[in-house]
Amino acid sequence: MSMQNRIRLLAALVLALGLDTAHAATFNVTRADDPVPDSCLAGDCSLREAIAATATTPEADTIVLGAGQYRVTRGELAIDGAMTIAAAGSAATRITSSGDYTILHVLPFGALTIQGTEIGTVDGTAVVVEDNATATLRDIHVPANTGGVGTASADSGNGSLRIENSTLDSFLACFQPQGSCRVFDSRLHELLITSELELVRVEVDGANTDTYGITVASSTPITIEDSTIRRTDHPLYLIGDGDTAAAVHVRRTRFIDNTGPLIADRVSVIDMDEVEFRHLSRECWISGSLPPPVSLRRILSDSAGRLKCARNRAAFASKLATAKTVRRGDGRSLRPIFSEPRDSVDLGASFWTADFSHFPNNRVGGSLPHRSEATSLTS
Repeated sequence: MSMQNRIRLLAALVLALGLDTAHAATFNVTRADDPVPDSCLAGDCSLREAIAATATTPEADTIVLGAGQYRVTRGELAIDGAMTIAAAGSAATRITSSGDYTILHVLPFGALTIQGTEIGTVDGTAVVVEDNATATLRDIHVPANTGGVGTASADSGNGSLRIENSTLDSFLACFQPQGSCRVFDSRLHELLITSELELVRVEVDGANTDTYGITVASSTPITIEDSTIRRTDHPLYLIGDGDTAAAVHVRRTRFIDNTGPLIADRVSVIDMDEVEFRHLSRECWISGSLPPPVSLRRILSDSAGRLKCARNRAAFASKLATAKTVRRGDGRSLRPIFSEPRDSVDLGASFWTADFSHFPNNRVGGSLPHRSEATSLTS
């Protein structure tokens, strides 16, 4: 067989077996400005040109950003494929813009992982994720008043966002009803959610402004664990949009120095276990036009954090009565909260021995001392 025929035969076998010899590429950004895009050349490649170059390979490519500031001046950076942008760290690398557009716009079927950079824009948005798209943010800092992060607004959609080890001093908004918003080991300022929400080892700090800490305007599942919500006007605001809604689970979480109540206008069970309320400036703990059934287990509060409802009292009490009992740390029941609906419930000061030693010291302020256990509740 001639050499030419052998080459033809090998090419036919590659096509028949579906083999692809292409590999993921790495593009190094060497320009900090945003010129008219040409091509990503060695020593002459902007961030926009590097993103465009990823379209030339079928694999998920990597774009490398060194320390320094990278300016985006020619409109949004559209992400329509799979790629990773790896920078030198959120304290060393900055991506900035002064335009009224999104800096990083993840289009349908795009998949972006970005790590190790600050992203700031004066008039636009830092990152937006569309339907059928995903984004993962690691070690990202979005400064205050410099645009937020989120999934695009839609009546339906499954765009999803995952945030790890990041600080968002601006807003986080997730608007894809079939999507999800999951945050781990991070610090946030304000959240507006219509998708599934999961917060784990997260601090939400409203910085004593007129801030709604976490607003959930849907009936999607909510899980908050090992977290702290502090210095907000409304730490948790639940708005339902139907006759039924998934349960809200809050575990091993602190509500500290908040100026307003938790508000529940949503038909779903609120399940709270190992939760602390401290330094509340108002007496109303949960209020709303549709007070939900509430399950309280192992609740810790100080004298300034009494758990009392002063709005819609009768409705709240009749709903809360379905919870039946409050249990001690060892699992034994203290006694029923209500034998009949009351106008309000006051659990008083601490009534169980708390061990918060498992709280991450760098996120929620360290462990608390054990407290003495009361043997009764007042109402």
